[in-house]
Amino acid sequence: MELQEWKKMSWPGYRRENGSLGIRNKVLVVYTVECASHVAREIVRQADHPDVEVIGFGGCTDNRTWSLWALTGARTTSMR
Repeated sequence: MELQEWKKMSWPGYRRENGSLGIRNKVLVVYTVECASHVAREIVRQADHPDVEVIGFGGCTDNRTWSLWALTGARTTSMR
């Protein structure tokens, strides 16, 4: 992509008070067992907002790896 094309691009972000760039947040409704997916989907449906999404894994036993990711790995430097 040429420099002029890059300059025309935009994204739904903002500039923080300290001058760094941030992005809009998403609200994730997470289920760790498939049998709870219908509840998570209903929460998202009732929220009726484009920044609320559902994610999760199938299976009916608790997914330890997914749970650990949700508790620790989902954090980013933009969460301040």
